[in-house]
Amino acid sequence: MCNNILEARKLFDDVLLRRDRAEKTRNALNVLSRFRFLFCLPCIIDRHMQKQDYDIIINDYMRVKNLFNRTEVPVFKTALYETEKRIMALQKMLHDNLQKMPISIEEQKRLIRYLINLDAPYEPAWDAIQSHVNYINLRFKECYDEHKSAEAVLAQELAKLKNSHSSSKFNKYNIQTQDTLNCIPENVLFIEDLCDILSQLFPNLWKLGHSYFTGELLHVKIEPGKQVAFKHVVLTIIETFCKMLRAAVIPHTLDKNVDKSTVGSWSVKDINIIALWLPNILRHVRSSYNILIKLDLPNEALNIVSDLILDLKIFCMSVLFKQATEQVRQLQKQEDWKIEFNGVTGLPLKYEQHLQNVVQLVKESVLISEQKEASLSESPVAQKELEKNVESLFLVFYDVLKNLTFQNENGEEEGCTAVVSQLIGTPVSAYRNYGSTKEVLLWEHKLLKVLANCQYMTNTVLNNIFELFNKSGIAMSRASIEKIMNKFSVLEKTVLETYLEQKSDPLVGTIEPSMYLGKFDWDCVNPVSLILDYNKNKNVKSHL
Repeated sequence: MCNNILEARKLFDDVLLRRDRAEKTRNALNVLSRFRFLFCLPCIIDRHMQKQDYDIIINDYMRVKNLFNRTEVPVFKTALYETEKRIMALQKMLHDNLQKMPISIEEQKRLIRYLINLDAPYEPAWDAIQSHVNYINLRFKECYDEHKSAEAVLAQELAKLKNSHSSSKFNKYNIQTQDTLNCIPENVLFIEDLCDILSQLFPNLWKLGHSYFTGELLHVKIEPGKQVAFKHVVLTIIETFCKMLRAAVIPHTLDKNVDKSTVGSWSVKDINIIALWLPNILRHVRSSYNILIKLDLPNEALNIVSDLILDLKIFCMSVLFKQATEQVRQLQKQEDWKIEFNGVTGLPLKYEQHLQNVVQLVKESVLISEQKEASLSESPVAQKELEKNVESLFLVFYDVLKNLTFQNENGEEEGCTAVVSQLIGTPVSAYRNYGSTKEVLLWEHKLLKVLANCQYMTNTVLNNIFELFNKSGIAMSRASIEKIMNKFSVLEKTVLETYLEQKSDPLVGTIEPSMYLGKFDWDCVNPVSLILDYNKNKNVKSHL
Protein backbone atom coordinates (compact mmCIF):
# COMPACT_ATOMS: atom_id res chain seq x y z
CA MET A 1 0.00 0.00 0.00
CA CYS A 2 2.79 2.33 0.86
CA ASN A 3 4.47 1.51 -2.40
CA ASN A 4 1.33 2.38 -4.29
CA ILE A 5 1.05 5.68 -2.50
CA LEU A 6 4.66 6.55 -3.29
CA GLU A 7 4.24 5.59 -6.91
CA ALA A 8 1.06 7.66 -7.17
CA ARG A 9 2.77 10.65 -5.57
CA LYS A 10 5.71 10.27 -7.97
CA LEU A 11 3.42 10.21 -10.95
CA PHE A 12 1.51 13.22 -9.66
CA ASP A 13 4.71 15.19 -9.07
CA ASP A 14 5.86 14.30 -12.56
CA VAL A 15 2.60 15.59 -14.02
CA LEU A 16 2.92 18.78 -12.02
CA LEU A 17 6.48 19.22 -13.19
CA ARG A 18 5.52 18.76 -16.83
CA ARG A 19 2.65 21.17 -16.33
CA ASP A 20 5.03 23.78 -14.91
CA ARG A 21 7.36 23.26 -17.85
CA ALA A 22 4.48 23.56 -20.27
CA GLU A 23 3.34 26.72 -18.50
CA LYS A 24 6.80 28.22 -18.75
CA THR A 25 7.04 27.28 -22.39
CA ARG A 26 3.61 28.73 -22.99
CA ASN A 27 4.57 31.89 -21.17
CA ALA A 28 7.83 32.12 -23.13
CA LEU A 29 5.96 31.64 -26.37
CA ASN A 30 3.49 34.31 -25.31
CA VAL A 31 6.35 36.66 -24.53
CA LEU A 32 8.02 35.90 -27.86
CA SER A 33 4.73 36.36 -29.62
CA ARG A 34 3.92 39.53 -27.75
CA PHE A 35 7.42 41.08 -28.03
CA ARG A 36 8.44 39.51 -31.32
CA PHE A 37 8.82 43.03 -32.78
CA LEU A 38 11.58 43.81 -30.25
CA PHE A 39 13.52 40.63 -30.77
CA CYS A 40 13.25 40.75 -34.56
CA LEU A 41 14.12 44.46 -34.84
CA PRO A 42 17.92 43.97 -35.36
CA CYS A 43 17.21 41.70 -38.33
CA ILE A 44 14.56 44.10 -39.59
CA ILE A 45 17.04 46.99 -39.36
CA ASP A 46 19.66 45.04 -41.32
CA ARG A 47 17.15 44.23 -44.02
CA HIS A 48 15.85 47.79 -44.37
CA MET A 49 19.39 49.24 -44.35
CA GLN A 50 20.13 47.19 -47.43
CA LYS A 51 17.00 48.59 -49.07
CA GLN A 52 17.76 52.12 -47.78
CA ASP A 53 14.31 52.27 -46.19
CA TYR A 54 15.53 54.62 -43.48
CA ASP A 55 12.10 56.04 -42.69
CA ILE A 56 10.83 52.57 -41.68
CA ILE A 57 13.89 51.97 -39.50
CA ILE A 58 13.40 55.30 -37.74
CA ASN A 59 9.71 54.64 -37.10
CA ASP A 60 10.39 51.13 -35.69
CA TYR A 61 13.27 52.37 -33.59
CA MET A 62 11.26 55.23 -32.10
CA ARG A 63 8.43 52.79 -31.28
CA VAL A 64 10.76 50.33 -29.49
CA LYS A 65 12.52 53.12 -27.69
CA ASN A 66 9.25 54.48 -26.33
CA LEU A 67 8.16 51.01 -25.14
CA PHE A 68 11.37 49.57 -23.68
CA ASN A 69 13.62 52.50 -22.96
CA ARG A 70 13.22 52.08 -19.15
CA THR A 71 12.96 48.30 -18.98
CA GLU A 72 15.00 46.33 -16.43
CA VAL A 73 14.34 42.93 -17.96
CA PRO A 74 17.69 41.43 -18.97
CA VAL A 75 16.41 39.81 -22.13
CA PHE A 76 14.87 43.08 -23.25
CA LYS A 77 18.11 44.92 -22.47
CA THR A 78 20.00 42.41 -24.59
CA ALA A 79 17.61 42.95 -27.51
CA LEU A 80 17.82 46.74 -27.09
CA TYR A 81 21.63 46.56 -27.04
CA GLU A 82 21.67 44.73 -30.37
CA THR A 83 19.26 47.29 -31.76
CA GLU A 84 21.38 50.23 -30.53
CA LYS A 85 24.50 48.74 -32.14
CA ARG A 86 22.80 48.72 -35.51
CA ILE A 87 21.36 52.18 -35.00
CA MET A 88 24.85 53.54 -34.19
CA ALA A 89 26.21 51.90 -37.33
CA LEU A 90 23.36 53.48 -39.31
CA GLN A 91 24.09 56.89 -37.79
CA LYS A 92 27.75 56.68 -38.78
CA MET A 93 26.88 55.58 -42.30
CA LEU A 94 24.37 58.41 -42.73
CA HIS A 95 26.86 60.92 -41.33
CA ASP A 96 29.55 59.73 -43.73
CA ASN A 97 27.12 59.95 -46.66
CA LEU A 98 26.18 63.44 -45.51
CA GLN A 99 29.79 64.59 -45.86
CA LYS A 100 30.48 62.89 -49.19
CA MET A 101 30.57 65.51 -51.92
CA PRO A 102 29.16 66.27 -54.39
CA ILE A 103 25.64 65.78 -53.11
CA SER A 104 22.35 67.52 -53.80
CA ILE A 105 20.96 69.82 -51.15
CA GLU A 106 17.70 67.80 -51.08
CA GLU A 107 19.65 64.63 -50.28
CA GLN A 108 21.59 66.43 -47.58
CA LYS A 109 18.44 67.76 -45.97
CA ARG A 110 16.98 64.26 -45.99
CA LEU A 111 20.09 62.82 -44.31
CA ILE A 112 20.09 65.63 -41.76
CA ARG A 113 16.49 64.84 -40.90
CA TYR A 114 17.32 61.14 -40.47
CA LEU A 115 20.24 61.91 -38.16
CA ILE A 116 18.21 64.34 -36.07
CA ASN A 117 15.37 61.80 -35.66
CA LEU A 118 17.88 59.12 -34.68
CA ASP A 119 19.34 61.41 -31.99
CA ALA A 120 22.78 61.13 -33.58
CA PRO A 121 25.68 62.47 -31.48
CA TYR A 122 26.63 64.91 -34.25
CA GLU A 123 25.72 68.36 -35.50
CA PRO A 124 24.54 67.15 -38.91
CA ALA A 125 23.43 70.52 -40.27
CA TRP A 126 26.66 72.29 -39.32
CA ASP A 127 28.75 69.35 -40.49
CA ALA A 128 26.94 69.52 -43.85
CA ILE A 129 27.78 73.24 -44.08
CA GLN A 130 31.43 72.54 -43.31
CA SER A 131 31.55 69.79 -45.94
CA HIS A 132 30.23 72.27 -48.55
CA VAL A 133 32.83 74.85 -47.56
CA ASN A 134 35.68 72.33 -47.76
CA TYR A 135 34.44 71.01 -51.09
CA ILE A 136 34.24 74.49 -52.64
CA ASN A 137 37.77 75.31 -51.50
CA LEU A 138 38.97 71.95 -52.82
CA ARG A 139 37.35 72.55 -56.22
CA PHE A 140 38.95 76.00 -56.37
CA LYS A 141 42.39 74.50 -55.77
CA GLU A 142 41.85 71.63 -58.21
CA CYS A 143 40.70 74.07 -60.88
CA TYR A 144 43.82 76.21 -60.44
CA ASP A 145 46.19 73.22 -60.41
CA GLU A 146 44.57 71.78 -63.54
CA HIS A 147 44.87 74.94 -65.62
CA LYS A 148 48.28 75.87 -64.25
CA SER A 149 49.59 72.46 -65.32
CA ALA A 150 47.98 72.91 -68.74
CA GLU A 151 49.65 76.33 -69.06
CA ALA A 152 53.06 74.81 -68.31
CA VAL A 153 52.52 72.05 -70.88
CA LEU A 154 51.42 74.59 -73.52
CA ALA A 155 54.45 76.76 -72.81
CA GLN A 156 56.75 73.79 -73.33
CA GLU A 157 55.05 72.86 -76.60
CA LEU A 158 55.30 76.42 -77.92
CA ALA A 159 58.97 76.59 -76.92
CA LYS A 160 59.69 73.35 -78.79
CA LEU A 161 57.76 74.61 -81.81
CA LYS A 162 59.65 77.89 -81.77
CA ASN A 163 63.00 76.13 -81.56
CA SER A 164 62.06 73.80 -84.39
CA HIS A 165 61.28 76.73 -86.69
CA SER A 166 64.09 79.03 -85.56
CA SER A 167 66.55 77.41 -88.00
CA SER A 168 64.55 78.72 -90.95
CA LYS A 169 65.10 82.43 -91.40
CA PHE A 170 62.19 82.87 -93.77
CA ASN A 171 59.73 80.67 -91.94
CA LYS A 172 56.20 81.40 -93.10
CA TYR A 173 54.66 80.41 -89.79
CA ASN A 174 54.35 83.11 -87.22
CA ILE A 175 54.32 81.34 -83.89
CA GLN A 176 53.09 84.35 -81.96
CA THR A 177 50.05 84.94 -84.11
CA GLN A 178 49.25 81.44 -85.23
CA ASP A 179 49.85 79.42 -82.08
CA THR A 180 49.46 81.89 -79.24
CA LEU A 181 46.66 84.11 -80.47
CA ASN A 182 44.53 81.29 -81.87
CA CYS A 183 44.42 79.29 -78.62
CA ILE A 184 42.47 80.39 -75.59
CA PRO A 185 44.83 81.38 -72.75
CA GLU A 186 44.69 79.05 -69.77
CA ASN A 187 44.00 81.87 -67.34
CA VAL A 188 40.88 82.72 -69.36
CA LEU A 189 39.73 79.10 -69.25
CA PHE A 190 40.52 79.07 -65.53
CA ILE A 191 38.31 82.12 -64.96
CA GLU A 192 35.43 80.53 -66.87
CA ASP A 193 35.69 77.28 -64.89
CA LEU A 194 36.09 79.07 -61.56
CA CYS A 195 32.95 81.13 -62.23
CA ASP A 196 31.07 77.94 -63.11
CA ILE A 197 32.22 76.26 -59.88
CA LEU A 198 31.04 79.17 -57.75
CA SER A 199 27.75 79.40 -59.63
CA GLN A 200 27.03 75.70 -59.17
CA LEU A 201 28.24 75.05 -55.61
CA PHE A 202 27.81 78.27 -53.65
CA PRO A 203 23.99 78.48 -53.93
CA ASN A 204 23.67 75.09 -52.19
CA LEU A 205 25.88 76.27 -49.34
CA TRP A 206 23.90 79.47 -48.90
CA LYS A 207 20.52 77.73 -49.08
CA LEU A 208 21.62 75.09 -46.58
CA GLY A 209 22.85 77.74 -44.18
CA HIS A 210 19.63 79.70 -44.58
CA SER A 211 17.58 76.59 -43.81
CA TYR A 212 19.77 75.87 -40.79
CA PHE A 213 19.40 79.31 -39.22
CA THR A 214 15.69 79.74 -40.05
CA GLY A 215 14.73 76.40 -38.47
CA GLU A 216 13.64 74.62 -41.64
CA LEU A 217 15.77 71.57 -40.72
CA LEU A 218 13.39 70.57 -37.92
CA HIS A 219 14.06 72.33 -34.64
CA VAL A 220 17.83 72.14 -34.41
CA LYS A 221 19.48 73.87 -31.51
CA ILE A 222 21.83 76.54 -32.88
CA GLU A 223 24.89 77.17 -30.75
CA PRO A 224 25.97 80.76 -30.11
CA GLY A 225 28.57 81.99 -32.56
CA LYS A 226 27.53 79.74 -35.43
CA GLN A 227 25.91 82.62 -37.31
CA VAL A 228 29.11 84.67 -37.07
CA ALA A 229 31.15 81.64 -38.15
CA PHE A 230 28.88 81.04 -41.16
CA LYS A 231 29.17 84.66 -42.24
CA HIS A 232 32.95 84.39 -41.96
CA VAL A 233 33.19 81.30 -44.18
CA VAL A 234 30.86 82.87 -46.77
CA LEU A 235 32.96 86.05 -46.95
CA THR A 236 36.15 83.98 -47.08
CA ILE A 237 34.89 81.99 -50.09
CA ILE A 238 33.82 85.16 -51.92
CA GLU A 239 37.13 86.87 -51.16
CA THR A 240 39.14 83.83 -52.29
CA PHE A 241 37.11 83.66 -55.51
CA CYS A 242 37.72 87.33 -56.29
CA LYS A 243 41.41 87.23 -55.40
CA MET A 244 41.97 84.21 -57.65
CA LEU A 245 40.26 86.04 -60.51
CA ARG A 246 42.34 89.16 -59.88
CA ALA A 247 45.54 87.10 -59.88
CA ALA A 248 44.54 85.58 -63.23
CA VAL A 249 43.79 88.77 -65.16
CA ILE A 250 44.46 91.93 -63.09
CA PRO A 251 47.23 91.00 -60.65
CA HIS A 252 48.23 94.65 -60.28
CA THR A 253 45.05 95.24 -58.23
CA LEU A 254 46.00 92.67 -55.57
CA ASP A 255 47.32 93.70 -52.21
CA LYS A 256 51.10 93.30 -52.01
CA ASN A 257 50.76 91.27 -48.81
CA VAL A 258 48.41 88.68 -50.33
CA ASP A 259 49.57 85.07 -50.15
CA LYS A 260 50.16 84.00 -53.75
CA SER A 261 50.13 80.34 -52.75
CA THR A 262 46.40 80.66 -52.02
CA VAL A 263 45.36 82.86 -54.96
CA GLY A 264 47.84 81.62 -57.57
CA SER A 265 50.06 83.40 -60.08
CA TRP A 266 49.98 83.47 -63.87
CA SER A 267 52.32 84.48 -66.64
CA VAL A 268 51.75 87.96 -68.04
CA LYS A 269 49.96 87.85 -71.40
CA ASP A 270 50.46 90.23 -74.29
CA ILE A 271 47.89 93.02 -74.36
CA ASN A 272 46.73 92.00 -77.84
CA ILE A 273 46.01 88.49 -76.56
CA ILE A 274 44.20 89.43 -73.35
CA ALA A 275 42.16 92.17 -75.07
CA LEU A 276 40.37 89.55 -77.17
CA TRP A 277 39.01 87.79 -74.08
CA LEU A 278 38.30 90.63 -71.64
CA PRO A 279 34.62 91.06 -72.66
CA ASN A 280 34.15 87.30 -72.31
CA ILE A 281 35.79 87.34 -68.86
CA LEU A 282 33.60 90.21 -67.76
CA ARG A 283 30.49 88.38 -68.99
CA HIS A 284 31.32 85.25 -66.94
CA VAL A 285 32.02 87.24 -63.77
CA ARG A 286 28.78 89.16 -64.22
CA SER A 287 26.88 85.90 -64.64
CA SER A 288 28.22 84.62 -61.31
CA TYR A 289 27.46 87.98 -59.70
CA ASN A 290 23.84 87.84 -60.87
CA ILE A 291 23.46 84.42 -59.26
CA LEU A 292 24.80 85.80 -55.97
CA ILE A 293 22.37 88.72 -56.18
CA LYS A 294 19.42 86.33 -56.56
CA LEU A 295 20.51 84.53 -53.38
CA ASP A 296 19.94 87.78 -51.47
CA LEU A 297 23.43 87.84 -49.98
CA PRO A 298 24.35 90.65 -47.60
CA ASN A 299 25.84 93.77 -49.19
CA GLU A 300 29.17 93.09 -47.51
CA ALA A 301 29.61 89.98 -49.66
CA LEU A 302 28.18 91.52 -52.84
CA ASN A 303 30.44 94.56 -52.56
CA ILE A 304 33.52 92.33 -52.83
CA VAL A 305 32.39 91.07 -56.23
CA SER A 306 31.13 94.50 -57.26
CA ASP A 307 34.60 95.99 -56.61
CA LEU A 308 36.13 93.23 -58.72
CA ILE A 309 33.75 93.97 -61.60
CA LEU A 310 34.55 97.69 -61.37
CA ASP A 311 38.29 97.00 -61.57
CA LEU A 312 37.70 94.59 -64.46
CA LYS A 313 35.70 97.23 -66.32
CA ILE A 314 38.41 99.84 -65.76
CA PHE A 315 41.06 97.41 -66.99
CA CYS A 316 38.94 96.35 -69.95
CA MET A 317 38.30 99.97 -70.91
CA SER A 318 42.00 100.81 -70.57
CA VAL A 319 43.11 97.84 -72.69
CA LEU A 320 40.56 98.57 -75.42
CA PHE A 321 41.66 102.20 -75.61
CA LYS A 322 45.37 101.25 -75.61
CA GLN A 323 44.74 98.76 -78.38
CA ALA A 324 42.91 101.43 -80.37
CA THR A 325 45.78 103.85 -79.70
CA GLU A 326 48.26 101.39 -81.22
CA GLN A 327 45.99 100.94 -84.22
CA VAL A 328 45.79 104.70 -84.72
CA ARG A 329 49.57 104.95 -84.46
CA GLN A 330 49.84 102.56 -87.39
CA LEU A 331 47.76 104.92 -89.55
CA GLN A 332 50.94 106.82 -90.31
CA LYS A 333 52.04 103.88 -92.46
CA GLN A 334 48.67 103.74 -94.21
CA GLU A 335 48.64 107.29 -95.53
CA ASP A 336 48.52 107.14 -99.34
CA TRP A 337 48.12 110.94 -99.84
CA LYS A 338 45.13 110.47 -102.15
CA ILE A 339 42.65 113.31 -101.84
CA GLU A 340 39.14 112.20 -100.92
CA PHE A 341 37.41 115.60 -100.88
CA ASN A 342 38.33 119.29 -100.41
CA GLY A 343 42.04 118.49 -100.17
CA VAL A 344 41.46 116.03 -97.32
CA THR A 345 42.96 112.55 -97.49
CA GLY A 346 41.32 109.42 -96.07
CA LEU A 347 43.36 109.54 -92.85
CA PRO A 348 40.92 111.58 -90.68
CA LEU A 349 38.04 109.36 -91.80
CA LYS A 350 39.98 106.22 -90.85
CA TYR A 351 40.78 107.77 -87.49
CA GLU A 352 37.13 108.65 -86.88
CA GLN A 353 36.12 105.08 -87.79
CA HIS A 354 38.63 103.65 -85.30
CA LEU A 355 37.22 105.86 -82.55
CA GLN A 356 33.65 104.91 -83.37
CA ASN A 357 34.57 101.22 -83.17
CA VAL A 358 36.37 101.48 -79.83
CA VAL A 359 33.61 103.63 -78.32
CA GLN A 360 31.05 101.02 -79.35
CA LEU A 361 33.14 98.25 -77.78
CA VAL A 362 33.66 100.20 -74.58
CA LYS A 363 29.98 101.07 -74.40
CA GLU A 364 28.85 97.46 -74.81
CA SER A 365 31.47 96.02 -72.48
CA VAL A 366 31.89 98.43 -69.58
CA LEU A 367 29.78 101.57 -69.80
CA ILE A 368 26.44 99.77 -69.50
CA SER A 369 26.12 98.87 -65.81
CA GLU A 370 23.96 95.91 -64.83
CA GLN A 371 22.11 95.26 -61.57
CA LYS A 372 23.94 96.45 -58.43
CA GLU A 373 27.10 97.31 -60.37
CA ALA A 374 29.14 100.41 -59.64
CA SER A 375 29.03 102.82 -62.56
CA LEU A 376 32.26 104.13 -64.04
CA SER A 377 30.87 107.64 -63.89
CA GLU A 378 30.58 107.31 -60.10
CA SER A 379 34.21 106.24 -59.65
CA PRO A 380 36.86 108.99 -59.56
CA VAL A 381 39.56 106.44 -60.38
CA ALA A 382 37.61 105.22 -63.42
CA GLN A 383 36.95 108.75 -64.63
CA LYS A 384 40.62 109.66 -64.30
CA GLU A 385 41.70 106.55 -66.20
CA LEU A 386 39.03 107.11 -68.87
CA GLU A 387 40.06 110.72 -69.43
CA LYS A 388 43.75 109.76 -69.63
CA ASN A 389 43.11 107.04 -72.23
CA VAL A 390 40.80 109.21 -74.33
CA GLU A 391 43.32 112.03 -74.29
CA SER A 392 46.07 109.64 -75.39
CA LEU A 393 43.86 108.45 -78.24
CA PHE A 394 43.57 112.03 -79.52
CA LEU A 395 47.21 112.95 -78.99
CA VAL A 396 48.51 109.89 -80.83
CA PHE A 397 46.73 111.07 -83.97
CA TYR A 398 48.21 114.50 -83.38
CA ASP A 399 51.63 112.81 -83.39
CA VAL A 400 50.71 110.96 -86.60
CA LEU A 401 49.89 114.20 -88.41
CA LYS A 402 52.99 115.86 -86.98
CA ASN A 403 55.25 113.00 -88.06
CA LEU A 404 53.71 112.99 -91.54
CA THR A 405 54.52 116.69 -91.75
CA PHE A 406 58.13 116.68 -90.66
CA GLN A 407 59.33 113.11 -91.41
CA ASN A 408 59.79 111.17 -94.62
CA GLU A 409 58.81 107.56 -95.27
CA ASN A 410 61.95 106.32 -93.50
CA GLY A 411 61.19 108.24 -90.32
CA GLU A 412 63.94 110.78 -90.99
CA GLU A 413 63.53 114.52 -90.71
CA GLU A 414 62.18 115.90 -93.98
CA GLY A 415 64.73 118.04 -95.77
CA CYS A 416 63.43 121.60 -95.84
CA THR A 417 66.44 123.51 -97.13
CA ALA A 418 65.22 125.50 -100.10
CA VAL A 419 67.06 125.55 -103.42
CA VAL A 420 67.91 129.11 -104.35
CA SER A 421 66.74 129.10 -107.94
CA GLN A 422 63.90 130.17 -110.12
CA LEU A 423 62.12 126.88 -109.27
CA ILE A 424 60.48 128.53 -106.35
CA GLY A 425 59.18 126.14 -103.70
CA THR A 426 60.96 123.03 -104.95
CA PRO A 427 62.72 121.36 -102.00
CA VAL A 428 66.08 119.64 -102.12
CA SER A 429 64.37 116.30 -101.49
CA ALA A 430 62.78 116.58 -104.93
CA TYR A 431 66.22 116.74 -106.51
CA ARG A 432 67.44 113.85 -104.44
CA ASN A 433 64.67 111.64 -105.85
CA TYR A 434 65.18 112.78 -109.40
CA GLY A 435 65.31 109.79 -111.71
CA SER A 436 63.61 107.48 -109.22
CA THR A 437 60.95 105.14 -110.60
CA LYS A 438 58.80 105.74 -107.52
CA GLU A 439 56.45 108.66 -107.65
CA VAL A 440 57.60 111.27 -105.15
CA LEU A 441 55.18 113.68 -103.52
CA LEU A 442 56.58 117.16 -103.03
CA TRP A 443 56.92 118.14 -99.42
CA GLU A 444 54.92 121.33 -99.95
CA HIS A 445 52.05 119.20 -101.29
CA LYS A 446 52.23 117.09 -98.13
CA LEU A 447 52.07 120.25 -96.08
CA LEU A 448 48.92 121.36 -97.89
CA LYS A 449 47.24 117.99 -97.40
CA VAL A 450 48.22 117.80 -93.72
CA LEU A 451 46.95 121.36 -93.33
CA ALA A 452 43.63 120.35 -94.87
CA ASN A 453 43.50 117.30 -92.58
CA CYS A 454 44.16 119.48 -89.52
CA GLN A 455 41.40 121.89 -90.47
CA TYR A 456 38.99 119.01 -91.13
CA MET A 457 39.90 117.49 -87.76
CA THR A 458 39.34 120.75 -85.91
CA ASN A 459 36.13 121.75 -87.67
CA THR A 460 34.42 118.38 -88.21
CA VAL A 461 35.96 115.21 -86.81
CA LEU A 462 36.59 116.45 -83.25
CA ASN A 463 33.05 117.81 -82.98
CA ASN A 464 31.62 114.50 -84.23
CA ILE A 465 33.72 112.54 -81.75
CA PHE A 466 32.84 114.75 -78.78
CA GLU A 467 29.17 114.39 -79.68
CA LEU A 468 29.60 110.60 -79.90
CA PHE A 469 31.24 110.60 -76.47
CA ASN A 470 28.34 112.51 -74.94
CA LYS A 471 25.78 110.12 -76.43
CA SER A 472 27.77 107.10 -75.22
CA GLY A 473 28.18 108.40 -71.67
CA ILE A 474 31.90 109.19 -71.88
CA ALA A 475 32.34 112.39 -69.94
CA MET A 476 35.31 114.65 -70.67
CA SER A 477 36.31 117.71 -68.73
CA ARG A 478 36.28 121.08 -70.42
CA ALA A 479 40.02 121.40 -69.80
CA SER A 480 40.75 118.18 -71.69
CA ILE A 481 38.60 119.22 -74.64
CA GLU A 482 40.31 122.61 -74.82
CA LYS A 483 43.72 120.97 -74.57
CA ILE A 484 42.94 118.65 -77.49
CA MET A 485 41.46 121.41 -79.63
CA ASN A 486 44.43 123.65 -78.87
CA LYS A 487 46.88 120.88 -79.87
CA PHE A 488 45.38 120.52 -83.34
CA SER A 489 45.03 124.30 -83.73
CA VAL A 490 48.71 124.78 -82.88
CA LEU A 491 49.64 122.03 -85.32
CA GLU A 492 47.54 123.67 -88.02
CA LYS A 493 49.26 126.99 -87.38
CA THR A 494 52.69 125.33 -87.39
CA VAL A 495 52.01 123.57 -90.68
CA LEU A 496 50.75 126.81 -92.25
CA GLU A 497 53.81 128.73 -91.09
CA THR A 498 56.06 125.95 -92.35
CA TYR A 499 54.34 126.05 -95.74
CA LEU A 500 54.58 129.86 -96.01
CA GLU A 501 58.21 129.68 -95.03
CA GLN A 502 58.79 126.97 -97.61
CA LYS A 503 57.20 129.12 -100.35
CA SER A 504 58.74 132.45 -99.32
CA ASP A 505 62.32 131.43 -98.55
CA PRO A 506 63.26 130.62 -102.18
CA LEU A 507 61.81 133.96 -103.35
CA VAL A 508 63.62 135.87 -100.65
CA GLY A 509 66.77 133.95 -101.43
CA THR A 510 66.53 135.04 -105.07
CA ILE A 511 65.70 138.73 -104.41
CA GLU A 512 67.96 139.42 -101.44
CA PRO A 513 71.35 139.12 -103.27
CA SER A 514 70.19 141.70 -105.88
CA MET A 515 69.25 144.14 -103.14
CA TYR A 516 72.91 144.61 -102.24
CA LEU A 517 74.30 145.01 -105.75
CA GLY A 518 76.36 148.21 -105.91
CA LYS A 519 77.05 147.87 -102.18
CA PHE A 520 73.87 149.78 -101.30
CA ASP A 521 73.28 149.96 -97.59
CA TRP A 522 69.58 149.80 -96.86
CA ASP A 523 70.03 150.57 -93.19
CA CYS A 524 71.49 154.05 -93.73
CA VAL A 525 69.56 157.23 -94.68
CA ASN A 526 71.53 158.99 -97.51
CA PRO A 527 70.93 162.68 -98.36
CA VAL A 528 69.53 163.48 -101.82
CA SER A 529 72.33 164.97 -103.91
CA LEU A 530 71.21 164.33 -107.46
CA ILE A 531 67.88 164.48 -109.24
CA LEU A 532 67.42 162.85 -112.59
CA ASP A 533 66.33 164.94 -115.58
CA TYR A 534 63.14 162.94 -115.80
CA ASN A 535 62.13 164.00 -112.30
CA LYS A 536 63.05 167.63 -113.07
CA ASN A 537 60.82 167.73 -116.13
CA LYS A 538 57.99 166.15 -114.15
CA ASN A 539 58.27 168.74 -111.40
CA VAL A 540 58.31 171.65 -113.94
CA LYS A 541 55.22 170.39 -115.70
CA SER A 542 53.41 169.96 -112.43
CA HIS A 543 53.99 173.61 -111.53
CA LEU A 544 52.85 174.98 -114.88
